[in-house]
Amino acid sequence: MSSEKSSNRWLSRSEYRQTFLHGYPSRREASRERVLADWVGEERRPGVFADLRPEAQNAADLIQDVLNSFKNPDLVLLEKIQDAWTELVGVDNARYSRPIRIYQGRLYAEVPDSTWLYVLKTLRQTDITARVASFTQNAITGVQFVPPGINPASSTHHFRKGPP
Repeated sequence: MSSEKSSNRWLSRSEYRQTFLHGYPSRREASRERVLADWVGEERRPGVFADLRPEAQNAADLIQDVLNSFKNPDLVLLEKIQDAWTELVGVDNARYSRPIRIYQGRLYAEVPDSTWLYVLKTLRQTDITARVASFTQNAITGVQFVPPGINPASSTHHFRKGPP
């Protein structure tokens, strides 16, 4: 019966949220447990109940599940890009730039040095964009190098489109 343990969740006490007695079975669950105890007998009851209850999760898994439910998928992707940034752009380029945000499918990388900002925008942007797009399986459509303090989500900063 232990092989069915993961798929059989009917003794999980999942209805406790509907009552004010947290951690105790609801009336329906208590009735169901009494019927099962009468059916299998008091001698076999602990073993049968243990096989039918879901396995306990450790605290680290529970915390990670809660954090993942709140986490923005763009943040997960940004963390992956930040971890692989040196391999994606090269050591010299990574020294003078860092990815800071994903907004509307574009990666924004902050470059504090104006010379490197010019170099990255004019000479290396297409190559880096292709590498990042390949790394993210085209989840990122472009890379924009910006000076420090530029917030791509603000309404005060708009990039020019096309010739002036």
